[in-house]
Amino acid sequence: MTTPEKTASQASTSLPEVADVTAGFEDKRGFNHFTERALSTIVQQAILSVPGVVQRSSGLEKITGRSYPRFNIDADDANGSVSIDSTIAVTWPSPVTAVAETVRDTVRTWISRFTGIENVSVNVAVGPVVNVPTRVSMNHLLDFGLEPATIPVRYTETIPVSPTVKPQRELRPIDRGTIPELRPIDRGRQPELRAIDAGTIPEAWSPETPEPRFVRPTSLPNAKPVMSVHTPQPVTPASPRVTRKASVISPKTPRPVQAISPRVKESRPLIHPSTVETRVRSVAALPPIQPVPVRTPAPIRVVSPRIVSRGIPAHRPAARQHELKPISINKNRVKEVLRNERGRHNFH
Repeated sequence: MTTPEKTASQASTSLPEVADVTAGFEDKRGFNHFTERALSTIVQQAILSVPGVVQRSSGLEKITGRSYPRFNIDADDANGSVSIDSTIAVTWPSPVTAVAETVRDTVRTWISRFTGIENVSVNVAVGPVVNVPTRVSMNHLLDFGLEPATIPVRYTETIPVSPTVKPQRELRPIDRGTIPELRPIDRGRQPELRAIDAGTIPEAWSPETPEPRFVRPTSLPNAKPVMSVHTPQPVTPASPRVTRKASVISPKTPRPVQAISPRVKESRPLIHPSTVETRVRSVAALPPIQPVPVRTPAPIRVVSPRIVSRGIPAHRPAARQHELKPISINKNRVKEVLRNERGRHNFH
């Protein structure tokens, strides 16, 4: 088994030499373009890395687009310059002015470090101030580095291993056997072709062109005079008849009902019954009653009455009829009585 050092040396000797591409590279430089999305990611991460800056985005602020931090990027590719206007949310207590200056320097450093653009203009505005339990002092800002923190990349060294190839086996010839003899195919007797009589070809005839006809000029009919439309007379609107105003009847206020307090009888003292001893006296038994024979009376004779018709006509009773007198009813009085009756029933 070979060691990694030996493998690396063997690989270096086997690789071809790399051509020197630095010569004339400055004359063949291209053009770099950074999208607004890429610059927004760099600016946002640079702002949030500064101590004292918080990210604030509630439900209503997301809808209205008032989340923090927010910024506007204006990039000029022709001149190689970037202008950034940002608004941040700062914690309290903290040195607000120093936090804004650190954000400005950090954004400028990160843009130059990642994109190579040197002409960077950054404007920082402080928006809301959020109360937090932790305090950000000036020492935190002095210890903060403007350069982006690099993350070390971990990798494992791999040892190149040459693949092992199995030896090829000897090919054996394939026995195809004997090829059968080909037999000729009998196509049979070919049919004799017969000529088809096309007949006589009819002579082509050309149609005769008719002579042009004389076009007679048409005369336009006489124009009819335009009839004037009579304007109808304006209709006068009829004013509706105003009926008599309905009289408003003010209800009468019912009389106040006096509450009657019930009279409570004076409580009587309770009488405790006295317990008296009862004495049992002996009762003499009566002699047994002897039955006495009872005589049954004779049955009563039923007599049916006789109805005698004498032919006397029945007299019809005479009843005196008095003449009816008209009664006048006052509607207001009836309404007042009904209103009082309803109020009385509702009160009870």
